[in-house]
Amino acid sequence: MNMRRIMIGLALVVGLVACGSGPPSQFGDSAPFGSNDDQCASANLRNEADDQQVLDVAIECLRAEYEAGRPVTLDVDIPTVEGDPIFWRYHITEEFILIVDDSRSDEYGQGTIRARTCETLEFVDRMPEGVDCERVNHPGFPEAER
Repeated sequence: MNMRRIMIGLALVVGLVACGSGPPSQFGDSAPFGSNDDQCASANLRNEADDQQVLDVAIECLRAEYEAGRPVTLDVDIPTVEGDPIFWRYHITEEFILIVDDSRSDEYGQGTIRARTCETLEFVDRMPEGVDCERVNHPGFPEAER
């Protein structure tokens, strides 16, 4: 009976280690999409009348944190016309700006992930754009295009 408990415990530990995100990288951990609600709440748009207002609040929060020089992560879920989600993550630290967009769920799109580090952000009409960016492969998005 005691040996059975040890084997079950060992199996659980091995399973947890195998499913873990691995060691942190220079880009931080691979937090699940939408788990960044401490500073700027995730914006989940749904092709509804208040989508622009929801996005404006999220982008303004990102801008305020960015301009104050504070680290921040913002996740934005923008649906296509058909309703397929396109996921965006802006992850800003003192060392870098990481922008990831994931369109794998877009049935009619290219279905790719782009990850890039940028020198600065430019706040334009809809979504902030990275300036002087370089594509990178991110451990949370191993399929990212180069």
